Amino acid sequence: MAFKTLPNLTADKAFTIGKSGEPEHVEGYYIGAKKIPNDMSKTGTSLLHIFQTANGNVGAWGKVSLDSQLAGVTPGTMTRVTFTGFVKSNKPGRKPAYSYLVEIDDSNTIAVSNFNSTQNLADADEEYEESDLDASTAADEVEYTPPVAPKQAARTPSAEEQAAVRSLLKR
Repeated sequence: MAFKTLPNLTADKAFTIGKSGEPEHVEGYYIGAKKIPNDMSKTGTSLLHIFQTANGNVGAWGKVSLDSQLAGVTPGTMTRVTFTGFVKSNKPGRKPAYSYLVEIDDSNTIAVSNFNSTQNLADADEEYEESDLDASTAADEVEYTPPVAPKQAARTPSAEEQAAVRSLLKR
C-alpha cells in the first residue's frame, strides 16, 4: 500500500488577484476556502481561497464576486480565475469592486480530503463586504449569491490524466 498526501487548506503565499503588483490570474486545482480573522471586514473575517498549483499551494484573498463564484466550484476541480477589472459602484462614495472570470475544467479533477472547504458561506448576510488585510482596497457591496451544493462529487482522475496535468502545470 502506498500513502499519498491529500491537498489541504494551507498556502505557501497569499495575494489579491488583480491588486497592483500582484498576479492577474491564478490557475490550479481549487482546494477550498478558509476563514481568516480580519478586523477591517464588516464580518470580522475574510476568505482565503486555496489553489494547488505546480508551484505549491497559493491563497487568493476573497472578494464578494470571487467568493460567490467559487462557492459553486467542486473542490478538486481545475480552476482558472482571471481579474477582469473593476465594476463601478451604484452607491455614492463607494470604491469600485473587483471583477473576476472563473473558469473550470470539470473533466480534470483531483481527490481532496473531507473537510468543510467553504466554511459557513451561507451565514453571510446581504451587507457582506470584503477588504484586504491592509485595507488599501475596500471592496464594493455586490449582491451576494449563496453557495450551491455540487450536484455530485468530483471523480478521481486516472494516473494517465494526472500525469498529463502535471506536465501541463510544469510548462
